[in-house]
Amino acid sequence: PFSSPSMSSSSRELEGLTLGVFDEWFDDADGAVVVRNREMLQELQKRGAAVKKIALPNMQQARMAHAFKITSEFAVGWDAKMGAGADLEAATRVTVALGSSTTALEVLAAEKLRRFWMEVVEGIFEGGEGTEDDGVDCIVTPTTPMVAPKIPDGFDWDRGESNTVMSVALLKYVFPGNFLGLPGVAHPIGFSDDPNDGGMPISMLFTTRQWSGEAVALRLSRVAEDIVREKGWATRVPQAFLGEIALLYNCERTATVPRHWRCRPENAVCPWATAYRNQPVAGLNSCFHQRPPDCITCRRNNSTPTRMI
Repeated sequence: PFSSPSMSSSSRELEGLTLGVFDEWFDDADGAVVVRNREMLQELQKRGAAVKKIALPNMQQARMAHAFKITSEFAVGWDAKMGAGADLEAATRVTVALGSSTTALEVLAAEKLRRFWMEVVEGIFEGGEGTEDDGVDCIVTPTTPMVAPKIPDGFDWDRGESNTVMSVALLKYVFPGNFLGLPGVAHPIGFSDDPNDGGMPISMLFTTRQWSGEAVALRLSRVAEDIVREKGWATRVPQAFLGEIALLYNCERTATVPRHWRCRPENAVCPWATAYRNQPVAGLNSCFHQRPPDCITCRRNNSTPTRMI
């Protein structure tokens, strides 16, 4: 039966948990991502978690099988609309076309590999029957192998971008959960120290077993939250990207209300511009957007905010 994890904090609250780490896979990411995730792994060990080396076979084949599955399912959902002349984004049309070209043989082969991989992963969680191998409670990886990529110069805002290589790279660590139906929690664990990427945030992924792993993921996430707060990262904002975020949110900084963002074109203070839990945000005097670009002021007035300022 499902039981909720304790929300209390102690120095050994992860005692009894075993974290599985596939080192070759874990470290196959940008340097800043690996550094932060290794640091968090050490912090989790300090709080009682054990770390066990694991291996996942046929990784590339599993990624390809996952790609066949999701593109073919995507095509099933959207092919009729595209055939009827729906005005889909160019990148969406490419994905639908790829999925539509997938053969039945490829889909069935992907299903066989999915079944094989599900048994392998379940064996990693379960451990060896009749042996001293007790398995693991959670598979730990970075969430993505890179920080959020920069928007390229000359980006076509009207048509978007089809970048299959980057899309596949960003799915590197999350695809097992989607492919096999495994629960997981992605938790922010700090920021990059590389000045070339703007000091963007980095995340760790806790992937657990079906039906009984949610409590483990939440337990680890609760401890990770404490660690992030202790290090002062909870309210930090990537300074190099404040201007770009303002543009994406169709907002501008005003001279009359310093450090506030106003939604265009009404120049009414955006309702999302509130202090994060009434705590000061590093680098800002007062407030910052904490919600998606769905300004209710602009929506209420039926206005169309300008894309660029």
